[in-house]
Amino acid sequence: MKLKFATEIESEKDMTTVEPSGTNSVINARNTPKKSRMIPTPNAGRTGTAFTVPVQIGLALVTAVAVKRKGWLSGFFKSVYFIPAICSMTIVSILWSFLVNPDIGMFCYWAKLLGFNPINVLSSPTWAMPTVILVSVWKNFGFNMVILLAGLNGIDESYYEAANIDGATGFQKFRGITIPMLMPTLSFTVVNCIIGSFQVFDQVYIMTKGGPLFKTQTLVQLIYSMAFDSFNMGYASTIAVALFIITFIISVFTFKHMTKGEEDLG
Repeated sequence: MKLKFATEIESEKDMTTVEPSGTNSVINARNTPKKSRMIPTPNAGRTGTAFTVPVQIGLALVTAVAVKRKGWLSGFFKSVYFIPAICSMTIVSILWSFLVNPDIGMFCYWAKLLGFNPINVLSSPTWAMPTVILVSVWKNFGFNMVILLAGLNGIDESYYEAANIDGATGFQKFRGITIPMLMPTLSFTVVNCIIGSFQVFDQVYIMTKGGPLFKTQTLVQLIYSMAFDSFNMGYASTIAVALFIITFIISVFTFKHMTKGEEDLG
């Protein structure tokens, strides 16, 4: 009886220390003390939104103004800038993972030719998030450029002709005519970029898996990790509902604030 009791205790210890796999991970999660369940804070989501949205909108607006000018290269550049927007984010992430690879990447090869010592940016806590932001901007700014270009083409040329008669400079026309008349289109693109920045998942999951040191972990990636890696469906559902509320409030506030000047113009 004593030997049997000791064997049962040993088997229970082995069962609680086995690595999580399949349904056993649920049992292990229940046996794990609550204090040892660490949930990382996804600061990358705020950082990504703060940098991605203004850079993406600014680059799209400048590019739209540049390609609006008629010329034989205008159509070519429109197509070149829009091509990444029609590609899958999965393919784009894989492509950039190869480009920045320190062993076989083209960028690192050029850096070696110039005498620099390339680093693995996707494994660097300093450069991982800027790389993910770069990929997001490169992939999506062409879509916003097309929308802003449509808004620019809808502005009546008579406004610019009157400004030329008054002797207005290019910057004065851009600030006093282009921006106010483009405000409805800008409102849509800004809100669309904000929603997209909160939903970042593909490039993070493929390029960094949320690392290194959770530096690139976003809210959506955290939801996936909590739900399908840790099987904490309650945490994942709570974060998902909170993400919806935050995105809705920020989107409504931004749209209301940006369309306030439009009502005065109307």
